[in-house]
Amino acid sequence: MAAILAIEKSVHFKWIHFWLETDFMLLLHAFSHPLRVHWSLYTHWMNCKKPTNNLNFRITHIYCEGNACANKLAS
Repeated sequence: MAAILAIEKSVHFKWIHFWLETDFMLLLHAFSHPLRVHWSLYTHWMNCKKPTNNLNFRITHIYCEGNACANKLAS
């Protein structure tokens, strides 16, 4: 859900470059296999995914160890 909100914010602010880093591998799979997204989020996910075609959008995986700052903030 956080990724959906982040993408919606980027569209709202009319950003043309957006880079999403995540340590959640299922999020990466959701972009390539959208049918694996849970049914309760599927429509929201597909509506959110459409605008990424108009953005310079990149999604990458970062290991948990490389995300220490975000982990500290979350806990």
